[in-house]
Amino acid sequence: MRTLKYALFLSLLPFLAQAQPGCFVNGPTGGCSSGAQTPTYAQYIGDVTTAYNAGMTAATSPKTVACGAEVIGSATSFVNQGSPFTNATLENAYMDLVVGATGCNEVDLNWDPIAFSASSYYAGLCSGYICATPPESAATNLALYRSMAQHATAKGYKIRISWGPLSSTWTACGGLSGSTLTITQFINCLGPLEATAVEDFNALSPPAHIADNTGTHEPLGFMGTPILGQNFTTTQWNQANTAISAMVKGATGASGIRYGTGFTGGEGSYFTATIASESASVDYIGFDIYFGATPSGWAGLFSGSGSTSYMSECAAAVAAGYACTVNEAQAWRWCNSGGSGCSETVAYTSCGDPMLQNTGVNNAFSRMLVAGMTTAGATYVTQFSTEPWVGFSPNDLLTSSNCSDNSTSGYAAYTLNNLPSAPTLAGSGWQSAHNPGSLGFQGNLAVSGYLGVQ
Repeated sequence: MRTLKYALFLSLLPFLAQAQPGCFVNGPTGGCSSGAQTPTYAQYIGDVTTAYNAGMTAATSPKTVACGAEVIGSATSFVNQGSPFTNATLENAYMDLVVGATGCNEVDLNWDPIAFSASSYYAGLCSGYICATPPESAATNLALYRSMAQHATAKGYKIRISWGPLSSTWTACGGLSGSTLTITQFINCLGPLEATAVEDFNALSPPAHIADNTGTHEPLGFMGTPILGQNFTTTQWNQANTAISAMVKGATGASGIRYGTGFTGGEGSYFTATIASESASVDYIGFDIYFGATPSGWAGLFSGSGSTSYMSECAAAVAAGYACTVNEAQAWRWCNSGGSGCSETVAYTSCGDPMLQNTGVNNAFSRMLVAGMTTAGATYVTQFSTEPWVGFSPNDLLTSSNCSDNSTSGYAAYTLNNLPSAPTLAGSGWQSAHNPGSLGFQGNLAVSGYLGVQ
């Protein structure tokens, strides 16, 4: 299978050789300006080919794995901006769209647990801990979360939540400051909120249940200095997972729930500490796979060793008795030499150029990711990324004020406001918003469409 996939990819190269210098769109920090970039499009394809080859060299025949669809715009950083992200009808319609298109049956949601401070079940669970004062947005967000949970349940989708507390979470918990937060305060604020989500959903009629609860993730990334203003030690990280896992699994309705934590590149010491001592509390180790500014660093994430390789860490987690999952997987992207870290705000994507879809470059890269991680033992993969939508937005959205992820007049909002009436890839509404390709990936191409929002 590996040889076949590579052969298919190589068969595309005669077409790629004719590619002209690419038109790329720069993210908000660059004003969304468009124009030819260096390296050229042809050079970019060559880089992707090299990364693909190196990754597949480290992989053997992949197996079919569970896959999930990330629901665009439901993350709290979007929802806090208001409509259309708070519109349950649109969010649920999009959920059906991506699940129907991908053939997946699980949905990934990144929510700020502070919304559950508005739940009637919260008072009993926060007693003895740190009780938060619900922010103004809590009731609105909770209503949306409940609607999405019930909709997913009615449709038979499994619910996977990776909690994303924002800095406002800590200030709501008695005015705490992330930069001076103690690990005990972290636990006593976050744990009751996550436990409340389990009880709140269980009390819905019909009840909804969280299948996977990623209680903490990215100790140096999301949960570190960007949000907290500080990094906890590996010992404190284990302490948090032990305590929060107990609160979540002790909540009413938690039967069968799995608790996990997640890591991205450079967090190897936290990963090692977790698998060494958290088997009683952590059921799965998740990975948030993000790449550097150029393709040169991609291959090492799969074929490297130790903390430099997601494949190595996944295999080590499985050997230690944990399930391995890919909680987030960044879509391919390329940044010129001026890019820094290739975050969503500095990514370069195609100016709607169908070459990137028709040649199958994105599909090849995605299959490389799935092949590598499933070979290492991953049993679940989702793709988490919204920036590809930039390239397929109307030109009037490609401005510095509208191309940011959560702008209510930007491309994500445009997508929600222009959904087709049925959960299918057909229809001018969906095509005008996204223009997707036809190949998919889940192990050995077991599903059609794309995984996640890609």
